[in-house]
Amino acid sequence: MSITRQILIIALLSLGVVSCDAQTSQRTIITSGSGLVSVSANMAELHLQLQAVNRNSAVAKQDVDSRINDFIRALKRIGIDKADVIAATLRLSPNYEYINQKQRFTGFRATRSVTVTLSDLEQLNELMDTALDSGIDQIGQLQLKVRDEQQYQLQAREQAIEDSKHKAQALAQAYGAKLGPIVQVRYQAAATNSPVPYGRPEAMMSRSASSDMGQYIQDSIQFRDRVEVIFELQ
Repeated sequence: MSITRQILIIALLSLGVVSCDAQTSQRTIITSGSGLVSVSANMAELHLQLQAVNRNSAVAKQDVDSRINDFIRALKRIGIDKADVIAATLRLSPNYEYINQKQRFTGFRATRSVTVTLSDLEQLNELMDTALDSGIDQIGQLQLKVRDEQQYQLQAREQAIEDSKHKAQALAQAYGAKLGPIVQVRYQAAATNSPVPYGRPEAMMSRSASSDMGQYIQDSIQFRDRVEVIFELQ
């Protein structure tokens, strides 16, 4: 047998051993775990808007500024601090109306947006009434939130980890194997919390037959997490 052929046979045998070792090291099990924590909302963020139209842009601006100031003073009277209010934006733009398909300038539109963070949901009705009484033109999105979000997201992650371990252990036992060390963990930060069904947190409004005051019934806010892990099988 030639030396070249001997070298080729040795190489092929070596590849077989490597292939066998690779197959042995590929005895793994892949599982995923999920976690879910539901929490009742305990705070809210309310978005409001007011606007004015005047041929004089300065007058339009003064109008909305004055109503914003009245609103902030009214909030203080009901116990909402100025630090919980964001009213930093002002938009000025020409305003037109169409008459007989012709564009006519009617003045300048001044628009201001306000965001109020409410730490006590029991004040939601009072906040809305105060806004309307202060000349706020539009009550927009109501976003429900929860304090200390990070702790609930951490709880959901821990649930996902334990879930993945439990599934892997059960599957390994079912196939007569034992779990070895972790080979790989795949994790991607969870999405922003939201109530079910998925979407932005909102309050569902209903009118009580026995009371003139509206009732605002919120969904639970859900924190979800997911992890995928690869274990070696022994």
